[in-house]
Amino acid sequence: AAREDALCRGGWAARLLPRLSDPGEQTLASLIPRAHRGVFSFETVAGVHVVQELLSGAAFVLVRRDSVGREVVDDNLGSLCVGRIVGASDGCAMLPGVVFHRADATACIESVVKVARDRGVPADQVCDALLRMDFALLTMSRIRPAFAYRPELLEERDAAQSTVWRRHHEPPRTGQ
Repeated sequence: AAREDALCRGGWAARLLPRLSDPGEQTLASLIPRAHRGVFSFETVAGVHVVQELLSGAAFVLVRRDSVGREVVDDNLGSLCVGRIVGASDGCAMLPGVVFHRADATACIESVVKVARDRGVPADQVCDALLRMDFALLTMSRIRPAFAYRPELLEERDAAQSTVWRRHHEPPRTGQ
């Protein structure tokens, strides 16, 4: 997911473009920065894999050659993920940095997404917040999805305000 973020938001794909000699690679590198980031659910309709983006309400058809998309759809029906999808002339493909959330968190995530949509929270901020919430769910003991995924956790955080950051970056206090 970090490499995908660097390619899209960090501008790596645009910087690589002039160095590529293959026209197919150039086309792909020009599409990557325009990838749509969002919260996705998957379904199969009449044998076609369809990806629903919950923040915008958009629906995308996955191209048959998208091995990442085919694998994640088959294995994760009913789960939600944060990822990026890129369009091509014959359909869409998922970029490889997809992060899936536990299936038992789906209802909680849907309620957070609804609040985010109502408040007009930007997609990147929602996705980053959901990744933080997922991290909390996976790393904290005895935590439940309803505690990890809450609308009040959508707010952007300043890392410099955390006690951990201050403890590692402030000079030691001297005695009085």
